[in-house]
Amino acid sequence: MTDDAALDILTMAYAGLVNKRFVSLCQQHGVNAIGLSGIDGALVRGRRNRAIRVVENGRKRLVRDASGKPKIINTELLRLLLGAGYTPVVTVPILDEDGRAVNTENDSVVALLQKSLSVKRVVQLIEARGLLRDASDPQSLVHEMSFSALEAWQEVAGGRFRRKLMALSDMASSGCESVLIGDGRVEHPLRETLSGKGTLVR
Repeated sequence: MTDDAALDILTMAYAGLVNKRFVSLCQQHGVNAIGLSGIDGALVRGRRNRAIRVVENGRKRLVRDASGKPKIINTELLRLLLGAGYTPVVTVPILDEDGRAVNTENDSVVALLQKSLSVKRVVQLIEARGLLRDASDPQSLVHEMSFSALEAWQEVAGGRFRRKLMALSDMASSGCESVLIGDGRVEHPLRETLSGKGTLVR
């Protein structure tokens, strides 16, 4: 759940500081990047989550949830930018059905982008070496696995990790051929992931 105050903070951080740092880094390495949030040009539209019923001081009340699920990608805008030589750097928030900003899950946006653009290969950078058999053991890295094996993992996973696995399964059913998952904390995360130091799902 995301309340309005949290939405303001994440918009300032992700759509502002973090996004522009990524854009600057890309520019330093010769990538003509352009920073966008899901609300710019209605890039990502979704459906707001229902209000949540909570109990405070013994009384029930509805709390509006400022988050939602992505449903539509403005592929025309992305193809226009890509065709002109720009590399979009996309972040939350996205738009709900009324044109208001909402937070959403990054994995869901990635899966929707993959499906909308018919992407065959995806690279994901996370705060771990890759997919781990034991979350507490960095040495339990799974070097390679099939998309079909994800179902068994989903049955025992929970929370955000289960949502990531579900997003991976969605990409498999949408024609994605491989996903490389690597450690985003190292000095050269993309280079190391592409060289095979993470998990390959195919």
